[in-house]
Amino acid sequence: MNRHGSASLIVLAWALVLVTCPSALADVYRYKDASGKWVISNTPPPEGTAPATETGEKRLQNALRPRTTTEQHNQEEFATSIPALNTLYSKWKDTLELAHNTARIALTGPVGNLQAIKRETETLFVPDCLVVPKQKMVKGMDKMIEGFFRFMQDAKIGTILAVESFPDGRKLFVEYERGAKACAP
Repeated sequence: MNRHGSASLIVLAWALVLVTCPSALADVYRYKDASGKWVISNTPPPEGTAPATETGEKRLQNALRPRTTTEQHNQEEFATSIPALNTLYSKWKDTLELAHNTARIALTGPVGNLQAIKRETETLFVPDCLVVPKQKMVKGMDKMIEGFFRFMQDAKIGTILAVESFPDGRKLFVEYERGAKACAP
């Protein structure tokens, strides 16, 4: 039996339970009591309390509503998150180019912008298939920022130390690009 067939059986079983069990169709009241705690009950709330009511009929409709498959859901998540991730990556590359062409004494602004893009990337929600590529991107960003910090510290030693961080960062960005392409539906 395929996924769609087993999902139909589950919906049918729930519909049968709800139809044969009248208490399953009873009204359910949700409200906050005087202390601010949520109360869920089959009895109406006290006077002056605004309930959020879900009737048994609404529960039945929700149970019978067709669900999207996990695959469709993942494609939708990918379709919404990959453009956001690519936009941040483009912003990163533009800001990185600016930082590479900025004098050491003026790097605090561009490096601060790189850090802001990294923080924004860290908070971006992505589907499961993009989690590892996003982690690679963030680690690459860390390496590049670390390289700039090292470069900003000292003219001679900083340049030598920065040279170690930049290639590691570039490799992680290549891994991000490969992972993002592999994730595409």
